[in-house]
Amino acid sequence: MSFELSGKKTSAVWALLLIFVLSGCTEKDEAQVLPQRLGDLDLTAMIRGDEAERIVREMHGKALGEAEYIIGYYGEKRLGNILYVSLFENEDAAREDLLSMSMKMASGSTPFAPLVFDERDDGIYLKTEGMGFAHFFYRRDRALVWWQVMPEYAESTYRELVAFNFSDAGN
Repeated sequence: MSFELSGKKTSAVWALLLIFVLSGCTEKDEAQVLPQRLGDLDLTAMIRGDEAERIVREMHGKALGEAEYIIGYYGEKRLGNILYVSLFENEDAAREDLLSMSMKMASGSTPFAPLVFDERDDGIYLKTEGMGFAHFFYRRDRALVWWQVMPEYAESTYRELVAFNFSDAGN
């Protein structure tokens, strides 16, 4: 059986094949943006772009620095296990934001308990409590990570979170 296509048909077939392959790559990259599971909690929803930026801005009550914001909900959304990731242009911007946030919290002007610092070889990790949740936050490269989780899931999910590589999370 012989199969012959004209030049226009061949180009169209190649274009469709390219679109199919690239769309598969996009889905694979999307799956790597956030951990798919933390402890016993599955990622059930993810928001990014303008909607995520709006949520973070409203939460802080002000405009924030230039970053890409990604929000992940784990387990049932109503339970409030939420992962916030801010991807800054570079490590210095992420470092400055982490310092600013931790200094404000250390001053006592937030609804959170005093900060607990955990210094490790790869950076400083902070923990606090407030509003019925355990909160962990840290910087990894250009990513600033904040994990709000119900206390009973705190330790098991946190260990898995710090092992996740956010370097592939950006555009």
